[in-house]
Amino acid sequence: MPDKTAAGFSLPEILITIAILVVGLMAALRVQQASVQAMREATIQGAAMQLATELADAIRAGTQANIHLPLMLEVLNDSSEPALISCFVDECTTEQMLRFDWSEWQQRIARLASGVQVTVSHDVQASAQPLLIKISWPAAAYGIRSEMIVPVGPMQP
Repeated sequence: MPDKTAAGFSLPEILITIAILVVGLMAALRVQQASVQAMREATIQGAAMQLATELADAIRAGTQANIHLPLMLEVLNDSSEPALISCFVDECTTEQMLRFDWSEWQQRIARLASGVQVTVSHDVQASAQPLLIKISWPAAAYGIRSEMIVPVGPMQP
């Protein structure tokens, strides 16, 4: 007579176990995707802050010496005319150097992410109207734009 108490798993038990594993793996994948998006956003934000700080330093350097600020702002606002020479190897005038630096900076910010926008303008809400550097880029999640605003204040001693 055969023993009917043989150990083992039935088909419904196996299917329920697989379903629970699939749900757990899907949750883990969602957490991983959110983590990757957050890491991408943090990387872009850190690089944007560094580039905005470099630009603010360049603007402050021009204003501290009280030279070429109108030319600097004209070069910043007119991005249609790229630098035609490399100031690394050729001798440059002040305007050529500003255009060369701006062109290099724009290339670095374009590599940051697609759809990056940069504006340099005066803050109309403040009484002293300081310059503001605004950098925005499309956020990976939610279909919105992230934005960073860096004021160009005076040089610190």
